[in-house]
Amino acid sequence: MDKKKYLKFLSLSALILMAGVVFIALMSSFTLIFGSKKTDVTTLQRYGLTKASEKIAKDMVQPTNITIYVSDDLDAEYPELDLYRQSILRMLEKYQALSGGKISINIKNPEPYSPAEYEAKREGIRPFPDSENTKNMYFGAVFSNGDGKRFVIPYFSLQRQNYAEYDISRILAKLNGAQQKTIGVISFGGNISDWQIFNKIKADYKLAFLDKRISLIPQNINILLVFNPQQVDVNFVYALDQFIMRGGNLVLFIDSYAETIAEKYSYTKKNHNMLLPLLEKWGVKSDDQKIVADETLSRPAYQTTLSNQTNPTYLNLSAENMNIPSFLGKSWSSISFRSSGNLEIGVPQNEAKYQAIFFTSEQGNLIEADVVKYNDVETIYNALSPEHQKYNLAYWIDGMFTSSFEQSIVQNTSLAQSFPPHLSVSAKPAQIMVIADSDFIADETWNLTGYQKEAVVYDQVPANNNADFILSVIDYMSGNDEMAKLRVKYLINQDKNIAEQIYEQTFASFSEEYKHKEEEVSNLKKDLSAFQQKLRSGEIGMSLLKIQELDKYNRRQQEIMEELKALNYKIQQKSGQKVTAIILANMLFIPLGLLLLAFVFVKMYVYHRRQENVRIINE
Repeated sequence: MDKKKYLKFLSLSALILMAGVVFIALMSSFTLIFGSKKTDVTTLQRYGLTKASEKIAKDMVQPTNITIYVSDDLDAEYPELDLYRQSILRMLEKYQALSGGKISINIKNPEPYSPAEYEAKREGIRPFPDSENTKNMYFGAVFSNGDGKRFVIPYFSLQRQNYAEYDISRILAKLNGAQQKTIGVISFGGNISDWQIFNKIKADYKLAFLDKRISLIPQNINILLVFNPQQVDVNFVYALDQFIMRGGNLVLFIDSYAETIAEKYSYTKKNHNMLLPLLEKWGVKSDDQKIVADETLSRPAYQTTLSNQTNPTYLNLSAENMNIPSFLGKSWSSISFRSSGNLEIGVPQNEAKYQAIFFTSEQGNLIEADVVKYNDVETIYNALSPEHQKYNLAYWIDGMFTSSFEQSIVQNTSLAQSFPPHLSVSAKPAQIMVIADSDFIADETWNLTGYQKEAVVYDQVPANNNADFILSVIDYMSGNDEMAKLRVKYLINQDKNIAEQIYEQTFASFSEEYKHKEEEVSNLKKDLSAFQQKLRSGEIGMSLLKIQELDKYNRRQQEIMEELKALNYKIQQKSGQKVTAIILANMLFIPLGLLLLAFVFVKMYVYHRRQENVRIINE
């Protein structure tokens, strides 16, 4: 090869090398910044369906129709929501492919004043304003089958995208004939019917709130949830005993300090829990004067707090503090407790099995309940014992039991005829979940958001898996095994890519301003709603002054929406600039560095060739 050809070859090789390096740097930059959207090599199957979802899709019997109502210009107005739309459609196509033709998908664009928009509203799809607040937009779905069953996700919220597959799979399972049992609820600490967990349960099951003075659990109750059983009388103890003897399913929330009830009703009386002897008869003991603490698992008092101060009786458990049976899906990501009690095995029943589900670390403590009830966090920390051990917070029990009563409490009375025969031993196996925390599924323990009256289960944004776990227990007790195994897939808020982290960091600097404006919008809406209600009821009459006041509300609301839009644009612009800087750095500095190395290599190669030629000539 002559010198000219040789130099030409080197130049071409250098150009090819540089182009390859630039391409690799560019691709790696985009992957680094935005993450891979195609490959699914994760244990959580973030980009594919879980095994439980796949089985639900494959087992579809009824022809099922899914109608997506989505505005065509979603990409121009809300790019992030449009990416979510693409993710939802890809997910639905996977369900469709696995269903063997049982699932059909229709997509409709609800343009303003079109038949599709009228249909979307009639079906319960929730409108939301475009960025200019001039027209309604839509992104929701209706699931239906030939039997007339239908379920609606009124709006696919970005905040709830971790639950997308979970929600869709539950709906498909229900359309495919999941058993809809009746869940009974009894509370001994006041009215809890407004807890959001019950909206979650009602989406899948029948729900019945029962009187705490009940002496016989109705035959139609398949699963019973009992909260904070303080000051119970013998009638209820007998009713619960016989419910278990008949093979009933029970979820019992019991501890010495139900904070939610205490905050609501401000009671301070110390009561001995009269249900403890029955619990001990089932093989589990609990000290109703002690509360569990664990510094290594402590968290802030409320899930949404920005404070760094933790409370050792407020625990956040991860997988290593769980031993969940395989029929309940083995593990959850996060479970929280508030001032929990302690459970331990006493004298177990011979034909029953016991499994500790949740427990502290080896650094657990027991504190007097009164210390926690009447003192601040610093005092609680000072009360911690230097002696530590692991404490159990929940037990799963199943099997056969013996009754705590030798005979019926209504024997030889006029009520005897209306009661079923007394059972001294179990007629069939029962299932019991005992959780040493009456606040386990109170809103403050697992919820991140507040709700309006029209809110549905698909508006919930959980802070942990407490409610999901209880629903999984109910699923299993109801015979809906595949639903019990469904899991939340963390597409966001976990393993964030750099772009998401940069956006969060940028947003943090504007969070107070953003929150203030959102609160102002919320308050304006409430004031406007109250004003309009007074007009409708005739409490105030329409006048020029009132028209001006109404116009003032609307104009201020529009102004704040514009300010929020400008603020959001500013946040996106700043985070976008940082992302662009990272991409440019990868595109320029990495290739330049590699090109410099290539240049040095070529120079060294040429130098060695010259040296070799000189050696040959000299020889």
